[in-house]
Amino acid sequence: MEKAKQFLYDHPVPGASLTNSPENKLPFERPPKFSSVDKVLRFLWMSMAEQDYQVQLIDFLRKGMPVADIATLISKVGVYNGMWNTDVSLLILEPLIYMILQVAYDNGIDYVYSRQIPTTLEGMVRNKMKKQKDLQKRSDEAKMKKQPVGLMMKGL
Repeated sequence: MEKAKQFLYDHPVPGASLTNSPENKLPFERPPKFSSVDKVLRFLWMSMAEQDYQVQLIDFLRKGMPVADIATLISKVGVYNGMWNTDVSLLILEPLIYMILQVAYDNGIDYVYSRQIPTTLEGMVRNKMKKQKDLQKRSDEAKMKKQPVGLMMKGL
């Protein structure tokens, strides 16, 4: 899970590839292995049939990683490894999400489709207030657990 989050947010500085030697091209700087959406989807479907791949995918789903994030991760990894280009990665996202949903359905997993991100000011305020209430509730519960007990506290 941590590797997935790290890959989503850890990218090279723009222009970094221009400082590399032309002989040492990174995988995504070469022509992609697949240039057709159909071929990429066929490749991904066959990959999802493999046991190791399914175990990882099911683990991500059970840990509550959103399906949309998993699909984005898979498409970005494919671009990074030179399997397909960025255009194809955008075109495969929707079918890839459906593939992942099928795997979740076949394994009886309750999935999270995407993160709930409020888009309005009212939603952001409501979200912030809810977080503060939860924090206050946890704080109150912690205080209740830490109250001292003993003969002196009973007033004897």
